[in-house]
Amino acid sequence: MRRLYLLGFVRNWAELPTFGDTPSYLITNGLNGVVAIDSPVKHFSTKEEFLRTMLVFLESLRCVPVILLPIQFGMRVNSERDMAVLLRRYEQELDHAFERLSNCREFNLHLELPVLKRQTDADPIINNRPTGNSDNNLSVGQQYWTLVRERQEYQERQATLVKEAMLDILARLAPWLKDYQIDREHNQATFSIAILVQGADENFNDTLEHILMEEKRFSIQSSGPWPPYHFIPFSLNQENYLVHETLSWSERRDCGDR
Repeated sequence: MRRLYLLGFVRNWAELPTFGDTPSYLITNGLNGVVAIDSPVKHFSTKEEFLRTMLVFLESLRCVPVILLPIQFGMRVNSERDMAVLLRRYEQELDHAFERLSNCREFNLHLELPVLKRQTDADPIINNRPTGNSDNNLSVGQQYWTLVRERQEYQERQATLVKEAMLDILARLAPWLKDYQIDREHNQATFSIAILVQGADENFNDTLEHILMEEKRFSIQSSGPWPPYHFIPFSLNQENYLVHETLSWSERRDCGDR
C-alpha cells in the first residue's frame, strides 16, 4: 500500500518548487490543489534530513507566487484518488482560506527576558535558600513556600514587562498586521508570537529590523516569512481515507509500498 505524506493545499502551483529529490504528487480541483510526497521514511535516512529538506522547500516558496496552506501533524493518504476526495470534501473551506490568506505570510517572534537565565541575584529562592535542622523544619518549610510564592510573583512581573513590550511591537507593525497568535511558555517570561502579515514590503522589513536592533530589554529573535502555519481557518476531520502519520525511522524497513 502506498503512503502519501501530505504537505499542504496549494494555489498557483505552476511554480511549485520540488521537494529535494523526493517524488511529489499534485492533484487539482479547479483553482485548488493538494501536494504530497512519498513517505519520508522511505526517502530520508533521518528525521533531521527530512526536516532540512522541508526547510529548503519552505524557503524556496518565498520567491514564487505559490500559496501553500500547510497540513500539520503528519497526515497521509494511500492514493492520488484519496487526494482528489480530500479536495472535493474541503472545497468550500479551501476557497474561504485562500481568499483570506491571499498575499499573506507568517513571521515568528520569540521574546525572552534574559534575566531569568543569566542573572540569579533577583531570584528569591537562590539568594534566600532556607537552612535549618530538624528542630525548626516547620519554619523552614514555611519560609521555602514563601520564597516559592515570591519567585512566582517575580516571574509574573517579568512576564508583564515582556507582554507590554510585545503589545508595543504589535502596535508598530499594525499597518501590515492581519492577525496574530501569542503563546507563552509555562511559568516563564517567554513569549512566542506568530504574526500574519499582508503585503509585507520594504517598509515592513525596515520596521521589523529596527525593532530587532532597538530592543535592549530582552532577547528577541525573528524568523520568516513562512506559509501561514498558525492561521489555517479550518482543521481536517478524521476520515476513513485520512490517517495520522507518525514518522518513525526505526521502522523504515517496513515503510515501502505494499
